[in-house]
Amino acid sequence: MQTISKRIYRIEASRPSTPNPEAEKALTAIIECLDGLALRKSSGDPNVQEEIEAVSTLLKGY
Repeated sequence: MQTISKRIYRIEASRPSTPNPEAEKALTAIIECLDGLALRKSSGDPNVQEEIEAVSTLLKGY
């Protein structure tokens, strides 16, 4: 019986947790922002480098 309990525990522990909808929205927003900055950088926008550095500093703080 103990072996079955251990197996059940391992299976339950390996199941992926359900994603947090707010975290998913935040991650999507961050990715969209970074994609926009990359597009502007590749287009030759001279002001985007400052924004990239600001976002980098912000993300490093977390």
